[in-house]
Amino acid sequence: VMLMVEEEEWDTRIDLILAGERSSKGGASQLAYHVACVRLLGMCARGNNPSLEAQVMSLLSFTDVMDTILNMDVRKGPGRQAEALPIGTVRWIKGAFVSVLQEVYMDSSLPESKEAVLKPGNRLWKQPLEGLEGKKGVNGATEDLMTIILED
Repeated sequence: VMLMVEEEEWDTRIDLILAGERSSKGGASQLAYHVACVRLLGMCARGNNPSLEAQVMSLLSFTDVMDTILNMDVRKGPGRQAEALPIGTVRWIKGAFVSVLQEVYMDSSLPESKEAVLKPGNRLWKQPLEGLEGKKGVNGATEDLMTIILED
């Protein structure tokens, strides 16, 4: 399974995106395989199947999913620099992780998933003590998902 959430794989994903690997190889690309793996995990967790949801949670933590959705363009290696990535490819990859977020964490009845979604500071919701200003991340980007969705 190619999830690309570990530091080295994460930066490799950015390199593949920058190299245009998706368009140069069509459906046989490493990025296509990566997205297919993540989408398949989301589909496996669909419905009321707590054991599969727990297995997917063990492969893709809430933090991994949120990191990908919010900071996919930021390298995890030395320097942690942000890259200008093609928006179409970014949305394609993020879509797979949003599917996992919905099926495994939002629509789940598992206590672990509910805890992750409701946990303060999880970058899904603005924190009540912050008022109306969202936290700013790399390059001034908003760090909570709901603000990004509402701004888009």
